[in-house]
Amino acid sequence: MIETNKSGTSLKSAISIATALGVSLDYLAGWIDDPRPARELLVQLNAKEAALHDIEEGQAVEPTPSNEEERFHMSIREIESSTGAEASADNDGVRTTLQFSVRWLRERGLRPSSCRMIRMRGESMEPTLPNGSVILVDLATEHPKAGRIFVIRTGDGLIVKRLARNTKVGWMLESDHPQRSLWPTQPWPEDGEIVGEVRWVGRSLP
Repeated sequence: MIETNKSGTSLKSAISIATALGVSLDYLAGWIDDPRPARELLVQLNAKEAALHDIEEGQAVEPTPSNEEERFHMSIREIESSTGAEASADNDGVRTTLQFSVRWLRERGLRPSSCRMIRMRGESMEPTLPNGSVILVDLATEHPKAGRIFVIRTGDGLIVKRLARNTKVGWMLESDHPQRSLWPTQPWPEDGEIVGEVRWVGRSLP
């Protein structure tokens, strides 16, 4: 009755509903897509900060640009994917670095200090992200977005997938590879945490 605007509710009742369902009032009001209460989001944020140490080693600190052509150097981390579905941090670590114009990053709404470079191995995201691609990941993007590509951390390692929203199941992980039988759509993993959104891709030509 409330959802169809045939009945109203008090703040006290809304709080009781949110508590019973384990969601936030903002979610009930339709203001956000993430149903989790703020206390759960805080726990996730703290866990994410701790997990980011796996890919932050060797990263540069954001410089104070003296002009618009200041360059920002980013180390490239390596992640491997033996199955095409899951990836984990490669023990070989930093291989090389790339540099970007600070102006180029900021024109795209990116903070240099929140950007990381990762080289991914695997074919599940081809042709969008070919095997061996270097991807720029924006760590500042913490909330899922339908149709966008994200790096997600699970207990098995890092996963690079496109997100889709299913009204019955919730968030889903999709591959871009045309052979969907090899890389089928998967539900959001129970231990999945967003590392960041993929905002740029580059690779060496064969």
